[in-house]
Amino acid sequence: MTTVGPRPDHAGTSNSARLREELQETYLLAHSCPVVDILSDDILLEIFDFYRLSATTALRSGGGPIRYEWPWDVLAHVCRRWRRIVFASPRRLNLRLVCTYRTPVRVGLPSWPSLPILANYDHGRESLAPGDEDNIVFVFKFPYRLYRLSLSATSSLVSKLSVARLGKPLPMLEYLSLQSESGSAIVFPKTFLFGPARSLRYISLANVTLPALPRLLSSAKNLVHLELSGAPSFRHVSPATLVFCLSILPRFCQLHVRSSPPSSHPSMWGRHRPPLRALVALKMLTVFSFRGTSEELESLVARFDAPCLRDVNLELYNQLVFDLPQLTQFLSRTKDLGPFVNAHIQASHQISLKLRRHAYPSKTIRLAVLCEPLDWQISAMAQLSHYMSPVLSTVKQLTVSYLQGSLPSQWRGTVEPAQWVEFLRQFSRTETLFVPGALIHEFAQALCAQSHPADAAVAALPALRELIVEIYFNEQGGAFVEAFNEQSGMFMEALKPFVDARRLAGSPVVVRTLH
Repeated sequence: MTTVGPRPDHAGTSNSARLREELQETYLLAHSCPVVDILSDDILLEIFDFYRLSATTALRSGGGPIRYEWPWDVLAHVCRRWRRIVFASPRRLNLRLVCTYRTPVRVGLPSWPSLPILANYDHGRESLAPGDEDNIVFVFKFPYRLYRLSLSATSSLVSKLSVARLGKPLPMLEYLSLQSESGSAIVFPKTFLFGPARSLRYISLANVTLPALPRLLSSAKNLVHLELSGAPSFRHVSPATLVFCLSILPRFCQLHVRSSPPSSHPSMWGRHRPPLRALVALKMLTVFSFRGTSEELESLVARFDAPCLRDVNLELYNQLVFDLPQLTQFLSRTKDLGPFVNAHIQASHQISLKLRRHAYPSKTIRLAVLCEPLDWQISAMAQLSHYMSPVLSTVKQLTVSYLQGSLPSQWRGTVEPAQWVEFLRQFSRTETLFVPGALIHEFAQALCAQSHPADAAVAALPALRELIVEIYFNEQGGAFVEAFNEQSGMFMEALKPFVDARRLAGSPVVVRTLH
């Protein structure tokens, strides 16, 4: 990690600290071992580059983009020869200057070589000091060298940026991350990042309003990843504008949209009606994630096609009524995702439905509703399954799981059997059903409705051939066997009316227990 001054002790940088210790050992070795002096410049450059690759891998091991550079400055301080070799190959060695908290940027930047600049001011454990804010403004005096910009912004920083000249091009900027330090809305000045940024690959905005975003998107021809979080991030971007800007980017492949809960803001996109003109194609989009209201989701998916989409993750805030006709059409248009043969329903503090292709496990759809208790969850899924019926009708195996050990007593018997049946009937071709023991009595009540039991038993899952009850215990040895046999008997007894009804209807089902 190469900072432009004294190095702060940031938490979470153990990899970088370890690498620096190793390079300090290299420093001592170079002074104690004359053999190093006989190596040619080319061989030393190969050694430096090999170490750079191993250091970069270590820094990336935590996942996500690299947050710090490898500590090449230690090599540059060994001797004049090593410094000359390092500075003679800045591109091969990927040399960067890191500006971060509590570093004297005003003094350091002019004294170091003209290398790309990484401005990292987004640590959750740190707060911007007045000196840090002045340093950030100073960094923008070098717009042609700014490579990465990560800011956890404050209102006072925005005030200082508003009087600075910030509209110059940013030809080297590849990574942009802006968030609000306090979590409340931050509005950047109109001139902030107004200049083109053709090298930009990654944009993440969280609870910040960036008026220049549409212009920035239009100029970022190499953009691959866009993440917008919080209502303020959408203030200057309608769904139509967003989709159009993304459609002209030839490499764009990941879109992540997360709105704020509806109780904290009026719907930003729900007011927009579906388009009357032709759909826009996001030809390279492979990953799409969304969190918001159903109205906001509808406003977005009604406007684009994504023929290469392989990973869809949709999370909806709870509503009494879900209306998602545009989602149905969107999934029908994205034919390369399906057909799905495996479905997994998971209930806990939220309920989610995940669909996966058997031959292509990387191609998935996940739909979740952020609500509890169980009756709200099943009511929401019963509505959503109606709009998901085109993709649910091909599922052969359905797994239901409940993350808690047992269903809370206040949740038992709260789900109307008709809601279970309405939800399960969309799985018209499901042959195998896995059910946790915690929910077996709920399922038995739903599948064995008192009126016309034979009809109800077949209506929910007409193609079902096997029902497997999964039992979980902490006991071991003889205690486990005794508890397992006891539970198995109870579950078999609870499901007996369902099994008898299916047999009478000519659609027998085999029930097994599994631990």
